[in-house]
Amino acid sequence: MASQPKSGYLLAGVAALALTPFVASAQIPAGFVEQAQSVAPLSPEVQVMGAANSLSTVRFQIALALRDREGLQDSNRQGKRLKSEDLAVRHLPTQRSYDAVLNWLQAQGLTVEKTSRNRMTIHVSGTVGDVSRALRVRFSRVVADGESFVSATTAPSTPAELSDVILSINGLQPHLK
Repeated sequence: MASQPKSGYLLAGVAALALTPFVASAQIPAGFVEQAQSVAPLSPEVQVMGAANSLSTVRFQIALALRDREGLQDSNRQGKRLKSEDLAVRHLPTQRSYDAVLNWLQAQGLTVEKTSRNRMTIHVSGTVGDVSRALRVRFSRVVADGESFVSATTAPSTPAELSDVILSINGLQPHLK
């Protein structure tokens, strides 16, 4: 009889670890860079209900990094006003960089829903299965504030060659408002 409580404790411990609300680091494959700033740890109020349906739709945005951000900040501190042409030439993402991200997203089977004229953001959607494969991210069904969501439970990763271009991936945790 003494062995039954021990196994019960072991099972309870394993179950508690499986349901611990946090964002785990998935193993990052070679050639990919983790975008850790794109997700937050799950708060204790968030209940993880299990794996997300691979056919559920996920919508998110890719934010691209400014070029020469320090130079732009210096200009702002000095009160200099840049013409939109100067901003585009010196600081906004290049068309080449923007196209590289667009092409990669589309090659992954994801849908580009909206682009921006200033090349700062790309609105994307895809199934949980496709987004999971593309971004090397895990999704779960979660309940927060009485609502059910499909939410990332690991940080996404992107190809290393795009890591200087992609600033963050936003919207993978829609339970955060």
